[in-house]
Amino acid sequence: MKHCALALAVVGGFGLVPDALSHELAFSKKDLVVVEVPGTADTWCKPDIVLTISRPTWDNQQTLERLVSVLPVVLGKDCPAAKVTWKAVDASGKQYASGFGNAANLGIVSLTQPQPRQVGPTSTRSSAAPKLATVATSGAQAPASTAGTAEVSLLKPEETTRTVATEQAPERSQNEPASATGDAIPDAVVEAVATEEGGRSLVLSDTQVEDGEAQAQEARRQLERMASLHTRVIARYEQLKASLKDASGQESEALAQLAGIRARFSSPLAMMDPGSSMRASPMMVHVTGHEGDYYLIDFPGPGRLQSDRKLGNEWYVLQAANLTPVAPLVDGKAVPTFKIYSVEEPEPCKQASCAERVSFGAVLGREFPDAGIDFSWTPEASQQHLNAWKNASAQIQ
Repeated sequence: MKHCALALAVVGGFGLVPDALSHELAFSKKDLVVVEVPGTADTWCKPDIVLTISRPTWDNQQTLERLVSVLPVVLGKDCPAAKVTWKAVDASGKQYASGFGNAANLGIVSLTQPQPRQVGPTSTRSSAAPKLATVATSGAQAPASTAGTAEVSLLKPEETTRTVATEQAPERSQNEPASATGDAIPDAVVEAVATEEGGRSLVLSDTQVEDGEAQAQEARRQLERMASLHTRVIARYEQLKASLKDASGQESEALAQLAGIRARFSSPLAMMDPGSSMRASPMMVHVTGHEGDYYLIDFPGPGRLQSDRKLGNEWYVLQAANLTPVAPLVDGKAVPTFKIYSVEEPEPCKQASCAERVSFGAVLGREFPDAGIDFSWTPEASQQHLNAWKNASAQIQ
């Protein structure tokens, strides 16, 4: 609780005390920024959330842009699906900038008014600025007469300075918590502190901000990689679409062949290769009847199937191995013959030529396995990756 009191005293001294109906989502000790969201620690995450980013004064746009790039690290842990609207305000409540996006990308910083020109540092502050008060805490290096204590300067509202002075606190490992006797919060990474509401508030120390920036840069690199990959996907889609103009009426068969489903017989020489009997692969067939030990087919061409499973007069996509080299001849001629392998009862296709089982997505997913393409892919899905990188590039500029 002493850590909580210290953090709240520092923040309160700068006029950034959270609203009673708002949850303090995060704050940066380095930049004196508090991020709040309506609700409590348990209820703030909603499909649409509004963030308020508060700072005593906003005099540097880069500071805001850096924090906006880091906040997705926080939101991604607790509310990754949220749409986000945000605004940056100063201690008086005056809006400095705003933006909108989602938990992964808060969008572009839009300034409410032109950035003020830097005129140099001022020597005085508002008369309402806090003054320093000294509080003793245990465990610091001190003269013999005050051994075991360290002085931490807190803030009182009636002084004319906003300087926070501290003496050297005892060294402690990064992950070691502050002691219950009142040690000051260390400059190392602090994952969370308690709030008066009983929830948790993330503390963005210098180390966390740097880590967040690194993650944001990696996220941008990933956006760039996916945009480059999906540019190639769209180009390949246009090639496939153009090639199907010559397959009018047989688009499903052509797509099936491109997706790795056999939709035509191999050459006669390849069909008589005994080695082909050792491999099973998907093949589209149309069963037309049953004769003796075989099912008759007319697609990909006249032939027959040997199957331990019952087949109807339907279209199927089945795992089939070539048995033509070892199957009995018919009138002295070899007939294309295949062995069907199926653990369960084969399920027939719902449409002719198994149209519902082939798609551009199936073809492109096979050619671009790292692109995250599934059967239901559309060009718009790839365009979203290009738009995401375009928006991220605009924010960087």
